[in-house]
Amino acid sequence: MTAAPDVAISTPVSDALPAREPTPFWPVLIWVGLQLGLLALAALRVPLSARWPVPAEQLAMHEMAVGQAIGGALLLPILFRTLTSSAMTIALAPLFLLLAAAMGAYADTERLIWCAGYVGLWLGACALWAGAAASRRATLYVMAAALLLSAGGAMLAYVRREFGLPTQAFDWNQVAALGPASGAIVILEAGPASGTIWVELGAIVFSGLIALPISRVIARRRRLTAYA
Repeated sequence: MTAAPDVAISTPVSDALPAREPTPFWPVLIWVGLQLGLLALAALRVPLSARWPVPAEQLAMHEMAVGQAIGGALLLPILFRTLTSSAMTIALAPLFLLLAAAMGAYADTERLIWCAGYVGLWLGACALWAGAAASRRATLYVMAAALLLSAGGAMLAYVRREFGLPTQAFDWNQVAALGPASGAIVILEAGPASGTIWVELGAIVFSGLIALPISRVIARRRRLTAYA
């Protein structure tokens, strides 16, 4: 009587090994490179408008805040892929804002802190909505909406400021509702209590806090339905 041969049961590698979380190295490197580029613009005194002040590094803080607000939206699918990369992206933002403030000799510490908190909240909102996106297409939709809100609003504020009457005082409260990039500049120029910047940003963060768990519940139900 011969023993029955052992039957090898092949298990797919994808089922046997847990999926590894993507490394945050490249997203963080891209984020740091973007902010170093913004610092270089200020250090090289590159004028970005006809009314750019002299010396140009006076607006290093402004350039950094706008660049972070728009860059976070533009790089949303890369920077906010995982919890680790999202946390590092948000944590690095105030450090570079501080470097920009030191370069431009920005002395108003209170506005600096409020601006850092405002930009950090915007990046947190991007992370929430990126996590709520259930597919790559949905992530691209979120990126497009965030980019339209940040870059589009900043462009409108820029046009209004650049082509306004030279002798007319510019009211920053009029551009406070034109997205997070404009909101950051409003804080630096007019103070944290100006306009409706916190109401608008709070609505984005709050909606992201609601959308994220709902998206997770829907995804979990779909997986259970597929296994049934």
